[in-house]
Parts: sequence; C-alpha cells; structure tokens
Amino acid sequence: MSKIVHHQPTMSSVELVGLINAMREPGRAELAHSDFMKRIEKHPGVVAGNFSGYYTAANQKKNPCYHLPKREAELMVMSESLAVQTKVYDRLAEIEAAAVPAPRARITADPALSAFRQARAIEIAAKIAGGICDRFPSLSVAAQQVIYAKLVNPAAGTEVLALPTLDQATKSATEIGAELGISSAMVGRISNAYGLKVPEFGIFVLDKSRSSNKQVESFRYNAAGAKRVAELAAKGAQP
Repeated sequence: MSKIVHHQPTMSSVELVGLINAMREPGRAELAHSDFMKRIEKHPGVVAGNFSGYYTAANQKKNPCYHLPKREAELMVMSESLAVQTKVYDRLAEIEAAAVPAPRARITADPALSAFRQARAIEIAAKIAGGICDRFPSLSVAAQQVIYAKLVNPAAGTEVLALPTLDQATKSATEIGAELGISSAMVGRISNAYGLKVPEFGIFVLDKSRSSNKQVESFRYNAAGAKRVAELAAKGAQP
C-alpha cells in the first residue's frame, strides 16, 4: 500500500480501534486492528485503497492502516454501541477544529511606504492648489490660503494648513444690491467703472459661476467697499 497525502481531516484505523476498545462494554473482547482492517476492506461504503497508509507499531515495525475521512470513519462504527459512536463523533469534531487554518495575520503596512505615499499625495494636492491660484491671479492671499488648506489638509490627514481668519466681514455684489435696491449687475458695473475692486474695498475669492458649474473669481466687498458703492449709487452714478 502506498501512502497518500490527504487534503481533509482523517482518523486512522489504529485510533478508531483504540476508541472502540476503550468504550466497549466490560467483558467484551477487544477488537484486533487486523480484524478491523478486514471490516474496512469489506465495507461497501468505503473505497479502502484511497485511504491507505502505514503506522509504526510498538515493535517499531511498519504496519498497514487506513486514514479515514469523517464520513467513512462514522460508517465504520455504526455497528458499535452508541457510546462508541458518540466518542468517535466527538473526536472527529476535535480533529476538524484543529485542521481549520488560523486566520492570516494582517500584513502591517510599511511605515516608510505609507509616509512616502502620504508625502506624494500632499505634493500632488499642493501642485493642484498652485495651478488653481495661477489661473486666478487676482485672488486674495486669504482666498489662496483657503484653496491650499482645502486640498492639502485632506491629503495630509490632519490640519497642516489652518484656514485664514478674516479680519472683517465681506458681502457679495448680490447682497449689496439687495440692500440698495439695485441689481448685482449694477453693483458690478459701478465697481468696475470707479475702480473699486482693489484691496482697499475688498478681496477676490473663488466662487461658483451663477450660470454654470465653473469656478470664477468673485469680488467680495468689505465695509468700506459697500459704503463706497452705496455712495455712488445714491449720487446716481452712471457706469
């Protein structure tokens, strides 16, 4: 008989005989392994040759045996007492549990690689922020800081760039127009005609276009800017 490597938990015929004899009723003769081997080979539900192997006896001699999967092992003790069947069932459960592979340990990420990837992500985010600021050169310093912070901080996973704190409140052309009873377009025309879109009167920020999804430069007026627009509108300024 040639030994076959099995890919499922098995119980040897030697161990089965040991369990049977240990659980047999008092006074009943022990089962010889050679007799049990014959029983296996005669059993219609067992293809014995598929489970053949060897075991080393007490005299160090190699003797033939069988390594039976769960189904075949249980079939071979069906004629035994309920106590024997229970013992075999419990032992097979132990073998199955021991054969379950341990969960694979999670691979710990290489700290150096993680740091490199994060640095790369920050570099890319900063490059994108720089590109946006280059496209809109009129943006205020505060607006540029907001762009960098909004892009770089998520890539870094922490607040490496703080959002700027505005020293004063600002208003959009729409808000000023609503206060003065004129359109935002009129506010814009007055502002352009009299050169009000300067740091003295407000800041340029990046905003969403009202007519599309594009980002555009938008001027927000500080208190002095709002006051100057109001003065010019009250004088009936014609842009």
